[in-house]
Amino acid sequence: MGLIQDGPYLTGGFHMTDNKNLADIFVPATLAKAQILLVDDNDLIRSSTAMFLEDAGFKCLHTAVDGLDALRVLRSTHVDVVLSDIQMPNLDGISLVQKIKADATLQSIPVILTSSAFDLKGLALTKGADAFLAKGSDLDLMIGTVSRFAKQALAQQDDDGPECPPAPAGSALEPRQS
Repeated sequence: MGLIQDGPYLTGGFHMTDNKNLADIFVPATLAKAQILLVDDNDLIRSSTAMFLEDAGFKCLHTAVDGLDALRVLRSTHVDVVLSDIQMPNLDGISLVQKIKADATLQSIPVILTSSAFDLKGLALTKGADAFLAKGSDLDLMIGTVSRFAKQALAQQDDDGPECPPAPAGSALEPRQS
């Protein structure tokens, strides 16, 4: 599955630097099983970011259209890392991270918040986000940040972790396996 590229910018809001090829960015095979939840209300950004992560080597991706959908996914599916936009309808990313960190069963899941509004970084971090990425950041930075938290999450698991499950009935998430 490929990613639409127009010059140095990709449709997911992240970009390549130094004329890198997307094929040059890979995660170690040990991280391929990490279960990543992508949360964004923009279909194009959500699908292109999922394609980029898949092309980089992540094989178990889930998506949600907003914070409420993300909470439904988190309560029914094992997730190792959440990568969420901040500005969304129904439940924004700041409120989502607060709900995750207040829930004893979810609070250990790392949450990376993204936004094109860089001035939201301080708020995101003070409200509980584990990291903040500005949309428009380099793809290496995004994949490196997701990889770092995925590696930590997988290291804390006692076994090989669960398989990528099918989507719960009625959910807007679209799990992808390769």
